[in-house]
Amino acid sequence: MVKVITWNMQGACHSTEGKWRVDISLLMDMADICCLQECGTLPSTAILHTDYICDYEDFKLYTWNLGTWDRPNIYYILHYYWDAGANRCNLAIVTKEKPKKAHIVTNGTWYEGRPSIGILYNGMNYFTIHASAGSRGGDAAKMLDDIEGFIDPDENWFAAGDFNREPYDLIIPYEKCPANGNTHPAIHPEKMLDYGVLKEGDPITGTVLSDYRSDHYPVLFEL
Repeated sequence: MVKVITWNMQGACHSTEGKWRVDISLLMDMADICCLQECGTLPSTAILHTDYICDYEDFKLYTWNLGTWDRPNIYYILHYYWDAGANRCNLAIVTKEKPKKAHIVTNGTWYEGRPSIGILYNGMNYFTIHASAGSRGGDAAKMLDDIEGFIDPDENWFAAGDFNREPYDLIIPYEKCPANGNTHPAIHPEKMLDYGVLKEGDPITGTVLSDYRSDHYPVLFEL
């Protein structure tokens, strides 16, 4: 069983590095993979491991030690620096194991739209996705089709993230994996914007996690 958490961090930056050192650390105690949106600037202690992944200048892999030099606790952060303006709406995937393969899938709806990034883990492809807020998730269905067209037909995939539209309003041929409650806003949540989509297989329901510093709740899935 693989445990996956998706979370929109609401634009983490150096001034809110506690989101990384506290919140992500706590989430990774529960999960094998964290799919992050609006992850902003990486923690200052992240060390570059590999750059120019998939020939993209701003697609990089970092190591991040949350332990000590004598007793290291290493995580890997796959990061795509998409938001060159506010440095806010970047994407990341955090894992306990070094990814065997990384993916980046361009946005086929809008030129220079936000892509999806993913990894191959234990034979399954996992993606973090952040659909457009301006169009209320108008690119979400096409982003999933783009992932399907990118991955080999005989491989399965799971995309988790902020779809900016609720599951009932997302018309797709794949399996929707909703959360067990609303996820946005964090105070009196009224909408389920954060959930998962599985290419094929039995749909699963994610568990909403509260008390994290963002306007979105994280959601935990067990696949």
